[in-house]
Amino acid sequence: MKKIIILSLTIIFLLTGCTAKNLKYYKTVSNTVISFYNSSDYDNEKYAKEDVPAIETYLSKLTHINQEVNISDYIVKTDKYYTDEANTEGVWTKDDSCYIKYNDLGFASINIDVETDTYEMEPYKRVVCNNYYTILYESSFFPDYETTKANLRNNYIYLDGYKTKEGYEFIYRSTYDGTGMKVTFTLKDKTITSIDTSIADINDYIK
Repeated sequence: MKKIIILSLTIIFLLTGCTAKNLKYYKTVSNTVISFYNSSDYDNEKYAKEDVPAIETYLSKLTHINQEVNISDYIVKTDKYYTDEANTEGVWTKDDSCYIKYNDLGFASINIDVETDTYEMEPYKRVVCNNYYTILYESSFFPDYETTKANLRNNYIYLDGYKTKEGYEFIYRSTYDGTGMKVTFTLKDKTITSIDTSIADINDYIK
C-alpha cells in the first residue's frame, strides 16, 4: 500500500512539473539573470513555468525586445502635469496602469544653437496617459544591448545569497573592477513576481 502511495505521488510530481523551490533553485535563477548581461540565451524549461514570465520580463528590460514600460511608475498626478491632450500613440491601459512598448518611445534629442553656444538635450519622450503627462529619458533604461554585452564590468561571480521578507537577494562581484551587483526576487507563494538588479557595496556582505 505504501509503495502505491509513493508511486502515485511520484507520478503526480512528474506530471505537474513540480520544482523544488529552495535557496539552490532561486540561486540558479539568479545566476541566469546575471548571465543575461552577456547572453540572452537560456533554457526556460529548467525553471518552474510560473516563474518564466518574471524572467522574460527582466530579459526584455535588457534587450528591449517586447519590453512593456509601465508609464504609471513615472507619472505624478498633480495639476502641474495635467493636460487635455489625448493619450500618446501606442499607449494602452491595463489594471489601472498605463503602458507603452519601448520601441514606440522613439527617443528624440534637441539641439539648441544660440549664437556661439551649442546645447544638446538628452534624448527623451513626452508621454500622455489619462490626462497626465511625463517625460521619459533614454538614460532611465538599460543601454543598447550590444553595449551591455561588450562591457567587461558585466562579468560577475557569485558571493552570497539569502532569504528576505519579500523573497531572496543574491550578491555578485565584477571580476573586472570589483563592483557589486545585487539580484532581488519578490515572491508570492514561492512564485517570482518581479526581478530587480542594483549596484551593491560588496563590503556590506563580506564577513
